Amino acid sequence: MTNNREIHQFVENKLYLLNKCIGINRELLAVDTDMDSMNSLIEQRGLVLKTLQDLGTTTDQTVISRCSQAQKDSINRAVTLLLDLDRELIESLSEKKSELMSAIRNTVKSKKVLKYASQDINSAGTFLNLKK
Repeated sequence: MTNNREIHQFVENKLYLLNKCIGINRELLAVDTDMDSMNSLIEQRGLVLKTLQDLGTTTDQTVISRCSQAQKDSINRAVTLLLDLDRELIESLSEKKSELMSAIRNTVKSKKVLKYASQDINSAGTFLNLKK
């Protein structure tokens, strides 16, 4: 038999972990291009999600099923917000990836042009001018 204290404790823990994950997602969205900070936040987020998953698997199903509708709604709102932030984060990372790839392409082009421009004029086209 489950009591209200167990149910309340489960809901409090679940909401705490969801809100912590939401906060980490917001921090990830605020990070510009600092990969060290980003990696650290992603690791933290992974740990929080693992803890959240463990909470769901280790909690007795009767506790979960006996949550009130208001508690379920509160958890659902937090999950919806987390999913929305995940989508926004994916879009942001995709844009950053595109910008980075474009910058890499431009750098490679510039290096090719510089390499071509730095060739000795006397040796340029020597293979084409050789007659055998």
